Amino acid sequence: GTWLAAGNGLYTTVINVPHYTPLYPPQKPDGFYLKAVSSTEVEFYVNPVQFTENYIVYLSTNGYAFTQNFEFQSNKDTIRGLDENSLYYFKVAASNSSGASSTTELLAVVTNEDENKVAIVNGFDRTSGTVNPGNYIIKHAGVMFQSGLSFNSASNEAVFTGIHPIQNYEIVNWFLGNESTANQTFNTTEQQVVINFLEGGGKFFVSGSEIGYDLVQNGTTASKDFYANYL
Repeated sequence: GTWLAAGNGLYTTVINVPHYTPLYPPQKPDGFYLKAVSSTEVEFYVNPVQFTENYIVYLSTNGYAFTQNFEFQSNKDTIRGLDENSLYYFKVAASNSSGASSTTELLAVVTNEDENKVAIVNGFDRTSGTVNPGNYIIKHAGVMFQSGLSFNSASNEAVFTGIHPIQNYEIVNWFLGNESTANQTFNTTEQQVVINFLEGGGKFFVSGSEIGYDLVQNGTTASKDFYANYL
């Protein structure tokens, strides 16, 4: 435990405070991004999670089999010793002495000596009324890598909160899967982020099955304008 001492100048009291043990594992991290910082290193970030002692980063080369994991005390750190110009997939869990959280969605990155100018954004958060295993990025990352593209990736939460701005990229592939009205395909902040990106000369590719249903059929005047003039 931790020993604490308190006194008023005449008397001193010393007590032993037991070490705090969390009763439950932490919540699942969000705000996740991956960024290649060299030909053999990748930076990861998730938003800080309360009561977390370690962040566990799981590595895969195909998105299905996870052959390595790394533990970090910080919610932002660098994974080193990777192969050059290679495609990797990562997911993150928060852990403490009571266990580990569920993992984030899967993201992907290509190690690159030069700064990656392409990004994939995972905007598929919906879990109700659809099948979402959290690894939808595999379909996008594999094809893009085979086409010779090097890229970073981020969750949409990391983008619309400004943690990982897409303005740093030339091309963005934003996928939504079956995202719909409950989770919003593009919230108002995301709409403005995309507008700024396109008006700044960026190239934007978006896919999703219910974008029009959300933004037009069930949308506001502003979202209908966004759909008609920017998507």
